[in-house]
Amino acid sequence: IDAWEALARGPRDSLFHAPSALFDFAEEVGQVFHLERACREAAIRGLGGLGPEQKLFLNIHPRTLVSPDFSPGETLGLLEKHGMSPRQVVFEITERHCVKDFTLFHRTLEHYRGQGYQVAVDDVGTGYSGLWSIAEIRPDYLKIDMSLVRNIDTNPVKRALLETFVAFADKIGCRLIAEGVETPAE
Repeated sequence: IDAWEALARGPRDSLFHAPSALFDFAEEVGQVFHLERACREAAIRGLGGLGPEQKLFLNIHPRTLVSPDFSPGETLGLLEKHGMSPRQVVFEITERHCVKDFTLFHRTLEHYRGQGYQVAVDDVGTGYSGLWSIAEIRPDYLKIDMSLVRNIDTNPVKRALLETFVAFADKIGCRLIAEGVETPAE
């Protein structure tokens, strides 16, 4: 196992069980930062430790990184308390949300990278950012959305697209993760 991904779910049998409903509501009421912080703390606390080369992938909404509620060193302190270091954490930025202030966002990403955190672009192929923002973010990982992986063995267009991503990732020095591989043929 190279890495673990922390996924949030709301209470079972509630409207908020699906993460999209939970985070969409938090966004509506201006509480995305606080919800993500609670999720990040629960993920780190509940992980039970990592091997020295293992990573924890944490989903981060682009607006969380530029939130006025941001407190420098909060995540670092939490990691240290649980025997982890920033080099074991990968912040996943989803393509499903747009980045409004790219200058501030980029500066914040560089701050985290300077501490040893890595960055992944999640849901590649489904969202707002496209290739331009991938070029701006310069991710350590590209996570290809499962919609592009599903039935890749029978879809030559998807296969050609993924071959392009493989070449692209190789050229920029990042790792590629295909989400949702469920069959031997895929």
